[in-house]
Amino acid sequence: MGLVKDIIDAIFGVYDRAKEIPKTIKPGKCCWFGAYEWRVLDVRGGRALLITKDIIDLIPYNNECKKITWEQCTLRDYLNEEFYHSDSFSDVDRKRIVRTALANPPDYTNGTHGGAITQDYIFCLNIDEAEKYFKSDNDRKATHNGTGSSWWLRSPGFDPVIAVPVDTDGYVNLFGNYVHNTSGVRPALWLNL
Repeated sequence: MGLVKDIIDAIFGVYDRAKEIPKTIKPGKCCWFGAYEWRVLDVRGGRALLITKDIIDLIPYNNECKKITWEQCTLRDYLNEEFYHSDSFSDVDRKRIVRTALANPPDYTNGTHGGAITQDYIFCLNIDEAEKYFKSDNDRKATHNGTGSSWWLRSPGFDPVIAVPVDTDGYVNLFGNYVHNTSGVRPALWLNL
Protein backbone atom coordinates (compact mmCIF):
# COMPACT_ATOMS: atom_id res chain seq x y z
CA MET A 1 0.00 0.00 0.00
CA GLY A 2 2.90 2.39 0.70
CA LEU A 3 4.14 2.35 -2.90
CA VAL A 4 0.63 2.95 -4.25
CA LYS A 5 0.10 5.86 -1.83
CA ASP A 6 3.49 7.35 -2.81
CA ILE A 7 2.56 7.14 -6.49
CA ILE A 8 -0.83 8.73 -5.87
CA ASP A 9 0.73 11.45 -3.70
CA ALA A 10 3.37 12.16 -6.36
CA ILE A 11 0.72 12.41 -9.09
CA PHE A 12 -1.33 14.87 -7.07
CA GLY A 13 1.70 16.85 -5.88
CA VAL A 14 1.71 15.78 -2.25
CA TYR A 15 4.82 13.94 -1.25
CA ASP A 16 7.51 14.26 1.36
CA ARG A 17 9.45 17.22 0.00
CA ALA A 18 10.87 17.68 3.49
CA LYS A 19 13.41 14.93 2.82
CA GLU A 20 14.82 17.34 0.23
CA ILE A 21 15.51 19.96 2.94
CA PRO A 22 19.22 19.87 3.79
CA LYS A 23 20.07 19.58 7.47
CA THR A 24 22.35 22.58 6.97
CA ILE A 25 19.52 24.89 5.84
CA LYS A 26 19.88 28.46 7.09
CA PRO A 27 17.37 31.06 8.27
CA GLY A 28 16.15 33.27 5.45
CA LYS A 29 16.15 30.45 2.89
CA CYS A 30 12.99 28.97 1.41
CA CYS A 31 12.08 25.31 1.02
CA TRP A 32 9.13 23.16 0.03
CA PHE A 33 7.32 21.11 2.64
CA GLY A 34 3.99 19.45 1.98
CA ALA A 35 2.05 21.49 -0.55
CA TYR A 36 3.58 24.89 0.38
CA GLU A 37 6.75 26.90 0.06
CA TRP A 38 8.08 27.89 3.49
CA ARG A 39 10.61 30.40 4.75
CA VAL A 40 13.08 29.22 7.38
CA LEU A 41 13.06 31.52 10.42
CA ASP A 42 15.32 29.62 12.83
CA VAL A 43 17.31 26.40 13.06
CA ARG A 44 18.31 24.79 16.36
CA GLY A 45 18.57 21.38 17.95
CA GLY A 46 17.95 19.53 14.69
CA ARG A 47 14.73 21.45 14.08
CA ALA A 48 13.73 24.34 11.84
CA LEU A 49 11.06 26.96 12.48
CA LEU A 50 9.15 27.52 9.23
CA ILE A 51 6.48 29.99 8.14
CA THR A 52 4.66 29.87 4.83
CA LYS A 53 6.21 32.21 2.29
CA ASP A 54 2.76 33.50 1.34
CA ILE A 55 -0.60 33.85 3.04
CA ILE A 56 -2.54 30.61 2.50
CA ASP A 57 -6.05 31.78 3.38
CA LEU A 58 -8.13 34.74 4.56
CA ILE A 59 -10.20 33.91 7.65
CA PRO A 60 -11.18 35.42 11.02
CA TYR A 61 -9.17 34.89 14.19
CA ASN A 62 -12.43 33.74 15.74
CA ASN A 63 -15.79 33.09 14.12
CA GLU A 64 -17.65 35.41 16.47
CA CYS A 65 -16.78 38.70 18.14
CA LYS A 66 -16.20 37.87 21.80
CA LYS A 67 -13.46 37.87 24.42
CA ILE A 68 -11.04 35.19 23.28
CA THR A 69 -7.46 34.00 23.63
CA TRP A 70 -5.30 31.98 21.24
CA GLU A 71 -6.09 28.85 23.27
CA GLN A 72 -9.82 29.14 22.52
CA CYS A 73 -9.96 30.78 19.06
CA THR A 74 -11.28 29.11 15.92
CA LEU A 75 -8.10 29.98 13.98
CA ARG A 76 -6.11 27.69 16.29
CA ASP A 77 -8.66 24.92 15.75
CA TYR A 78 -8.47 25.43 11.97
CA LEU A 79 -4.66 25.21 11.92
CA ASN A 80 -4.34 22.19 14.23
CA GLU A 81 -7.29 20.24 12.90
CA GLU A 82 -8.41 21.09 9.38
CA PHE A 83 -5.09 22.37 8.01
CA TYR A 84 -2.84 19.88 9.83
CA HIS A 85 -4.98 16.92 8.71
CA SER A 86 -5.53 18.19 5.16
CA ASP A 87 -4.06 16.83 1.95
CA SER A 88 -1.42 19.58 2.24
CA PHE A 89 0.68 17.09 4.24
CA SER A 90 1.40 13.41 3.81
CA ASP A 91 1.44 11.06 6.80
CA VAL A 92 5.25 11.22 6.67
CA ASP A 93 5.13 15.04 6.71
CA ARG A 94 2.86 15.10 9.76
CA LYS A 95 5.26 12.83 11.68
CA ARG A 96 8.01 15.43 11.20
CA ILE A 97 5.97 18.35 12.56
CA VAL A 98 6.88 18.93 16.21
CA ARG A 99 4.15 19.53 18.77
CA THR A 100 5.36 22.71 20.43
CA ALA A 101 4.64 24.40 23.77
CA LEU A 102 3.77 28.03 23.01
CA ALA A 103 3.84 30.91 25.47
CA ASN A 104 1.03 33.42 24.99
CA PRO A 105 2.14 36.60 26.75
CA PRO A 106 -0.26 39.42 27.65
CA ASP A 107 -0.75 42.56 25.56
CA TYR A 108 2.09 45.09 26.01
CA THR A 109 -0.07 48.16 26.63
CA ASN A 110 -3.06 47.10 28.73
CA GLY A 111 -1.94 43.68 29.92
CA THR A 112 -4.81 41.90 28.13
CA HIS A 113 -4.59 38.23 29.09
CA GLY A 114 -2.84 36.16 26.39
CA GLY A 115 -4.08 32.80 27.64
CA ALA A 116 -2.49 29.61 28.84
CA ILE A 117 0.53 27.89 27.32
CA THR A 118 -0.74 25.81 24.40
CA GLN A 119 0.56 22.67 22.68
CA ASP A 120 0.30 23.14 18.92
CA TYR A 121 1.56 21.50 15.74
CA ILE A 122 0.70 24.51 13.60
CA PHE A 123 0.44 28.06 14.92
CA CYS A 124 0.70 31.77 14.20
CA LEU A 125 3.72 33.71 15.39
CA ASN A 126 3.36 36.08 18.34
CA ILE A 127 4.48 39.73 18.40
CA ASP A 128 7.96 38.96 19.76
CA GLU A 129 8.57 36.28 17.11
CA ALA A 130 7.32 38.49 14.26
CA GLU A 131 9.71 41.23 15.36
CA LYS A 132 12.62 38.88 16.06
CA TYR A 133 12.57 36.79 12.88
CA PHE A 134 11.90 39.52 10.30
CA LYS A 135 14.45 42.26 9.64
CA SER A 136 11.96 45.06 8.88
CA ASP A 137 8.37 45.94 8.10
CA ASN A 138 9.18 45.39 4.43
CA ASP A 139 10.47 41.90 5.23
CA ARG A 140 7.17 41.05 7.01
CA LYS A 141 4.99 41.98 4.01
CA ALA A 142 3.05 39.05 2.56
CA THR A 143 0.62 38.38 -0.26
CA HIS A 144 -2.42 36.23 -0.84
CA ASN A 145 -2.85 35.24 -4.48
CA GLY A 146 -0.47 38.05 -5.48
CA THR A 147 -2.23 40.80 -3.51
CA GLY A 148 -0.78 42.32 -0.33
CA SER A 149 -2.70 41.45 2.82
CA SER A 150 -2.50 41.66 6.58
CA TRP A 151 -1.92 38.41 8.50
CA TRP A 152 -2.76 37.28 12.01
CA LEU A 153 -0.40 36.88 14.95
CA ARG A 154 -1.58 34.86 17.96
CA SER A 155 -1.08 37.81 20.35
CA PRO A 156 -3.97 39.67 22.00
CA GLY A 157 -4.64 43.33 21.30
CA PHE A 158 -5.45 46.07 23.80
CA ASP A 159 -8.88 44.49 24.42
CA PRO A 160 -9.93 40.79 24.71
CA VAL A 161 -12.04 41.07 21.50
CA ILE A 162 -8.98 42.24 19.54
CA ALA A 163 -6.02 40.25 18.15
CA VAL A 164 -2.83 41.64 16.63
CA PRO A 165 -2.13 41.37 12.89
CA VAL A 166 0.81 42.34 10.71
CA ASP A 167 -0.65 45.03 8.43
CA THR A 168 -0.38 45.06 4.65
CA ASP A 169 2.67 47.36 4.92
CA GLY A 170 4.43 44.86 7.24
CA TYR A 171 3.90 46.89 10.40
CA VAL A 172 2.98 44.94 13.57
CA ASN A 173 -0.34 46.60 14.45
CA LEU A 174 -0.27 46.58 18.26
CA PHE A 175 -3.70 48.26 18.35
CA GLY A 176 -5.08 45.14 16.66
CA ASN A 177 -8.15 44.09 14.74
CA TYR A 178 -11.48 42.70 15.93
CA VAL A 179 -11.24 38.91 16.12
CA HIS A 180 -14.25 38.28 13.85
CA ASN A 181 -12.71 40.33 11.00
CA THR A 182 -10.96 38.53 8.17
CA SER A 183 -7.18 38.62 7.82
CA GLY A 184 -4.49 36.43 6.30
CA VAL A 185 -3.04 33.25 7.75
CA ARG A 186 0.66 32.37 7.53
CA PRO A 187 1.02 29.07 9.39
CA ALA A 188 4.23 28.40 11.28
CA LEU A 189 5.63 25.11 12.57
CA TRP A 190 8.74 23.45 13.94
CA LEU A 191 10.02 20.70 11.64
CA ASN A 192 12.31 17.84 12.60
CA LEU A 193 15.27 17.88 10.21
